Amino acid sequence: MPLAEQLYTIAKTLPDETLLALLNLIRTLSPPTPITTAPRKLPPGTLTGLRGIAKPLNLVNHSPQDDYTHYLINKYQ
Repeated sequence: MPLAEQLYTIAKTLPDETLLALLNLIRTLSPPTPITTAPRKLPPGTLTGLRGIAKPLNLVNHSPQDDYTHYLINKYQ
């Protein structure tokens, strides 16, 4: 009789608490399975709609007041 079948035959007679402890022991002793995920590819055109919504950072000579003034001028022209 193969080993797996012998284990199954014995396991059928054990109480649930013992089976749970045995299962935890087996999980502890077994080597971890590596998780491999392939990088997802973005469908073409996904980022095209986002182009231009982010303001480039140019922090050299700009103050928040200047930025807000510029925003208001452009908004109400």
